[in-house]
Amino acid sequence: MTYQEYTKTSLRLDEEQKTIVVEYMPLVKFIAQRIKDRLPGHIQIEDLEHAGVLGLMEAVCRYDETQSNQFKTYAEHRIRGSILDDLRKNDWMTRTGREKYKLLESTISKLEKEHNREVSSDEIAKALGMKMDDYFDFLNDAKTGVFLSLEDVVSRRDMGGQQLDDQMSEPEKKVWIDQVKKLMAEEIENLSKTQRLVLSLYYYDELTLKEIGEVLNKTESRICQIHNEIMEKLARRLRKRVQYV
Repeated sequence: MTYQEYTKTSLRLDEEQKTIVVEYMPLVKFIAQRIKDRLPGHIQIEDLEHAGVLGLMEAVCRYDETQSNQFKTYAEHRIRGSILDDLRKNDWMTRTGREKYKLLESTISKLEKEHNREVSSDEIAKALGMKMDDYFDFLNDAKTGVFLSLEDVVSRRDMGGQQLDDQMSEPEKKVWIDQVKKLMAEEIENLSKTQRLVLSLYYYDELTLKEIGEVLNKTESRICQIHNEIMEKLARRLRKRVQYV
């Protein structure tokens, strides 16, 4: 879809606003690619970019210069939110992926009730009757569900993806996000050294999974496995803690 087609939506932009949209298109592509890296291969980057541009256009139309957020920060929030809403609305999970995610959730829940503690990836794989390589493939197929589950915590949604406290003001939303970030930082400290390094290189240094593999002398596939495992752990841990915030 071309930029001209984007502008034919119900959002009416003046010339100055159109210029801003063009200026921030690279931001849309960047955010879309970062999200794409965390999703299965069947999801097309063009679909994510389309949703992201609509989010950017909404940001341009609705931005209030009197609020504390800079436009770039506000736009990032809108772009990301628009892409995530599109993923939920269009149900980008394959039937197999959805089934595997449900099986993963139920298996972990059962194991944690039995052991009364957090369980390891090895224990989950064993319960599923899989070798670790097979488990990582399984986790890769289920990662859309894992990704959205983690995002639901950050954006304050229930397990069905419905927005909670929809009437929250912008300051209240900021407080919520700051609280979740604090919890996430605490949980990251409980990860292994390698896992923490992968997160740091990916989210702070903004390296690709392939580049991280080169730094750590591991294959891109192995880094992807580590990243998927981290996301599953963080989603699981945050869901348990967030109810007490």
